[in-house]
Amino acid sequence: MSERKRMGIMIGMLVVLVAANVIFRMGGDGLSANLFSDETDLSDAYSTRAQRNMNVLDSLGDLTFVDGTRSVDEPGRDSRNPFIFGVDRRREQEAAARMAALQKLREEAASRAREEAAQQAAAPKESPEPAAVRFPGEVLGTMTDVDTGETRASIVIANEHYTAVAGMDLPGGFRVLSISESAVRLLYTKDNREVTIALQTRAR
Repeated sequence: MSERKRMGIMIGMLVVLVAANVIFRMGGDGLSANLFSDETDLSDAYSTRAQRNMNVLDSLGDLTFVDGTRSVDEPGRDSRNPFIFGVDRRREQEAAARMAALQKLREEAASRAREEAAQQAAAPKESPEPAAVRFPGEVLGTMTDVDTGETRASIVIANEHYTAVAGMDLPGGFRVLSISESAVRLLYTKDNREVTIALQTRAR
Protein backbone atom coordinates (compact mmCIF):
# COMPACT_ATOMS: atom_id res chain seq x y z
CA MET A 1 0.00 0.00 0.00
CA SER A 2 1.37 3.39 -0.94
CA GLU A 3 2.03 6.15 1.50
CA ARG A 4 -0.71 8.27 -0.05
CA LYS A 5 -3.43 5.69 0.48
CA ARG A 6 -2.46 5.22 4.14
CA MET A 7 -2.67 8.94 4.70
CA GLY A 8 -6.14 9.06 3.07
CA ILE A 9 -7.48 6.29 5.32
CA MET A 10 -6.13 7.92 8.47
CA ILE A 11 -7.65 11.29 7.49
CA GLY A 12 -11.03 9.64 6.84
CA MET A 13 -11.05 7.94 10.25
CA LEU A 14 -10.11 11.21 11.90
CA VAL A 15 -13.01 12.99 10.17
CA VAL A 16 -15.46 10.30 11.40
CA LEU A 17 -14.28 10.63 14.98
CA VAL A 18 -14.53 14.42 14.90
CA ALA A 19 -18.04 14.26 13.43
CA ALA A 20 -19.21 11.81 16.10
CA ASN A 21 -17.75 14.00 18.85
CA VAL A 22 -19.55 17.05 17.43
CA ILE A 23 -22.91 15.16 17.26
CA PHE A 24 -22.72 13.98 20.86
CA ARG A 25 -21.76 17.41 22.08
CA MET A 26 -24.63 19.07 20.21
CA GLY A 27 -27.25 16.50 21.23
CA GLY A 28 -26.24 16.28 24.87
CA ASP A 29 -27.62 13.74 27.29
CA GLY A 30 -31.08 13.80 25.68
CA LEU A 31 -29.83 12.56 22.34
CA SER A 32 -27.75 9.77 23.95
CA ALA A 33 -30.71 8.72 26.05
CA ASN A 34 -32.97 8.55 23.00
CA LEU A 35 -30.44 6.57 21.02
CA PHE A 36 -29.34 4.01 23.64
CA SER A 37 -32.21 3.70 26.16
CA ASP A 38 -34.46 0.56 26.13
CA GLU A 39 -37.16 2.17 28.22
CA THR A 40 -40.20 2.83 26.04
CA ASP A 41 -43.58 4.00 27.28
CA LEU A 42 -46.10 1.40 26.03
CA SER A 43 -48.88 2.16 28.49
CA ASP A 44 -50.92 3.96 25.87
CA ALA A 45 -50.70 1.05 23.44
CA TYR A 46 -51.68 -1.44 26.15
CA SER A 47 -54.61 0.66 27.25
CA THR A 48 -55.90 0.96 23.69
CA ARG A 49 -55.69 -2.80 23.10
CA ALA A 50 -57.36 -3.63 26.41
CA GLN A 51 -60.20 -1.24 25.69
CA ARG A 52 -60.71 -2.77 22.25
CA ASN A 53 -60.87 -6.29 23.76
CA MET A 54 -63.39 -5.16 26.35
CA ASN A 55 -65.56 -3.69 23.62
CA VAL A 56 -65.52 -7.02 21.77
CA LEU A 57 -66.52 -8.94 24.92
CA ASP A 58 -69.35 -6.49 25.65
CA SER A 59 -70.73 -7.00 22.15
CA LEU A 60 -71.05 -10.79 22.68
CA GLY A 61 -74.34 -12.26 23.90
CA ASP A 62 -74.78 -14.14 27.16
CA LEU A 63 -74.03 -17.86 27.08
CA THR A 64 -77.10 -19.90 28.12
CA PHE A 65 -77.82 -23.60 28.35
CA VAL A 66 -80.38 -25.50 26.32
CA ASP A 67 -82.88 -25.78 29.16
CA GLY A 68 -82.51 -22.09 29.96
CA THR A 69 -82.59 -22.74 33.69
CA ARG A 70 -79.24 -21.25 34.60
CA SER A 71 -76.61 -19.04 33.03
CA VAL A 72 -72.91 -19.60 32.64
CA ASP A 73 -72.13 -17.75 35.88
CA GLU A 74 -74.14 -20.14 38.03
CA PRO A 75 -72.16 -23.10 39.41
CA GLY A 76 -73.35 -26.56 38.47
CA ARG A 77 -74.64 -29.11 40.92
CA ASP A 78 -71.38 -31.04 40.81
CA SER A 79 -69.13 -27.98 41.01
CA ARG A 80 -68.20 -28.52 44.65
CA ASN A 81 -64.52 -29.38 44.87
CA PRO A 82 -64.06 -32.12 47.48
CA PHE A 83 -60.34 -31.33 47.80
CA ILE A 84 -61.18 -27.79 48.96
CA PHE A 85 -64.54 -28.06 50.73
CA GLY A 86 -64.39 -31.69 51.85
CA VAL A 87 -66.81 -34.53 51.08
CA ASP A 88 -70.51 -33.67 50.83
CA ARG A 89 -72.12 -36.07 53.29
CA ARG A 90 -75.63 -35.32 52.08
CA ARG A 91 -74.82 -36.31 48.52
CA GLU A 92 -73.08 -39.44 49.76
CA GLN A 93 -76.19 -40.43 51.69
CA GLU A 94 -78.40 -39.82 48.65
CA ALA A 95 -76.13 -41.97 46.48
CA ALA A 96 -76.13 -44.72 49.11
CA ALA A 97 -79.93 -44.62 49.27
CA ARG A 98 -80.19 -44.94 45.49
CA MET A 99 -77.79 -47.87 45.49
CA ALA A 100 -79.78 -49.57 48.27
CA ALA A 101 -83.02 -49.14 46.31
CA LEU A 102 -81.44 -50.63 43.20
CA GLN A 103 -80.05 -53.54 45.20
CA LYS A 104 -83.49 -54.20 46.68
CA LEU A 105 -85.10 -54.23 43.23
CA ARG A 106 -82.40 -56.62 41.99
CA GLU A 107 -82.96 -58.99 44.92
CA GLU A 108 -86.75 -58.92 44.41
CA ALA A 109 -86.35 -59.73 40.72
CA ALA A 110 -83.99 -62.61 41.55
CA SER A 111 -86.44 -63.92 44.17
CA ARG A 112 -89.34 -63.85 41.69
CA ALA A 113 -87.22 -65.69 39.13
CA ARG A 114 -86.39 -68.40 41.69
CA GLU A 115 -90.04 -68.78 42.66
CA GLU A 116 -91.11 -69.11 39.04
CA ALA A 117 -88.42 -71.70 38.40
CA ALA A 118 -89.51 -73.67 41.49
CA GLN A 119 -93.16 -73.56 40.39
CA GLN A 120 -92.26 -74.79 36.93
CA ALA A 121 -90.19 -77.59 38.39
CA ALA A 122 -93.00 -78.62 40.77
CA ALA A 123 -95.69 -78.53 38.08
CA PRO A 124 -96.58 -82.02 36.83
CA LYS A 125 -95.12 -82.65 33.43
CA GLU A 126 -97.33 -84.20 30.84
CA SER A 127 -95.86 -87.49 29.74
CA PRO A 128 -95.63 -87.85 25.99
CA GLU A 129 -98.06 -90.18 24.30
CA PRO A 130 -96.49 -93.60 23.90
CA ALA A 131 -96.03 -94.92 20.42
CA ALA A 132 -98.79 -97.07 19.10
CA VAL A 133 -98.36 -100.78 19.73
CA ARG A 134 -97.71 -102.66 16.54
CA PHE A 135 -98.18 -106.42 16.39
CA PRO A 136 -95.24 -107.94 14.51
CA GLY A 137 -97.18 -110.93 13.20
CA GLU A 138 -100.17 -111.69 11.02
CA VAL A 139 -103.46 -113.43 11.87
CA LEU A 140 -104.36 -115.78 9.05
CA GLY A 141 -107.76 -116.73 10.40
CA THR A 142 -109.71 -118.48 13.13
CA MET A 143 -111.11 -121.93 13.58
CA THR A 144 -113.34 -123.70 16.09
CA ASP A 145 -112.44 -127.05 17.56
CA VAL A 146 -115.36 -129.41 17.01
CA ASP A 147 -114.61 -131.52 20.03
CA THR A 148 -114.02 -128.80 22.60
CA GLY A 149 -115.79 -125.88 20.95
CA GLU A 150 -112.70 -123.70 21.57
CA THR A 151 -111.88 -121.04 19.01
CA ARG A 152 -108.29 -120.96 17.85
CA ALA A 153 -106.34 -118.44 15.73
CA SER A 154 -103.74 -119.18 13.12
CA ILE A 155 -100.90 -116.65 13.59
CA VAL A 156 -97.57 -116.26 11.78
CA ILE A 157 -94.70 -114.36 13.52
CA ALA A 158 -91.25 -114.16 11.87
CA ASN A 159 -92.09 -117.05 9.55
CA GLU A 160 -93.14 -119.19 12.53
CA HIS A 161 -96.67 -120.58 12.61
CA TYR A 162 -98.66 -120.64 15.87
CA THR A 163 -102.08 -122.04 16.66
CA ALA A 164 -103.04 -119.69 19.44
CA VAL A 165 -105.77 -119.98 22.06
CA ALA A 166 -106.91 -117.52 24.72
CA GLY A 167 -104.28 -117.07 27.45
CA MET A 168 -101.36 -118.11 25.26
CA ASP A 169 -98.18 -115.99 25.24
CA LEU A 170 -96.67 -115.06 21.89
CA PRO A 171 -93.17 -113.79 21.00
CA GLY A 172 -92.61 -110.04 21.35
CA GLY A 173 -94.41 -109.69 24.68
CA PHE A 174 -97.98 -110.37 23.50
CA ARG A 175 -100.66 -112.49 25.14
CA VAL A 176 -103.88 -113.66 23.55
CA LEU A 177 -106.92 -112.36 25.45
CA SER A 178 -109.78 -113.57 23.30
CA ILE A 179 -110.48 -114.96 19.86
CA SER A 180 -113.69 -114.58 17.87
CA GLU A 181 -114.66 -114.91 14.26
CA SER A 182 -114.36 -111.11 13.76
CA ALA A 183 -111.31 -110.15 15.84
CA VAL A 184 -108.38 -111.26 17.96
CA ARG A 185 -107.62 -109.31 21.13
CA LEU A 186 -104.02 -109.20 22.32
CA LEU A 187 -102.36 -107.70 25.41
CA TYR A 188 -98.96 -106.01 25.19
CA THR A 189 -97.57 -107.14 28.52
CA LYS A 190 -94.80 -104.50 28.73
CA ASP A 191 -97.27 -101.66 29.38
CA ASN A 192 -100.61 -103.52 29.57
CA ARG A 193 -102.06 -102.00 26.42
CA GLU A 194 -104.50 -103.95 24.32
CA VAL A 195 -104.32 -104.50 20.59
CA THR A 196 -107.31 -105.63 18.57
CA ILE A 197 -106.78 -107.20 15.17
CA ALA A 198 -109.94 -107.17 13.09
CA LEU A 199 -110.58 -110.14 10.78
CA GLN A 200 -112.42 -110.20 7.50
CA THR A 201 -115.40 -112.45 7.80
CA ARG A 202 -116.34 -114.52 4.78
CA ALA A 203 -119.91 -114.35 3.60
CA ARG A 204 -121.70 -117.70 3.88
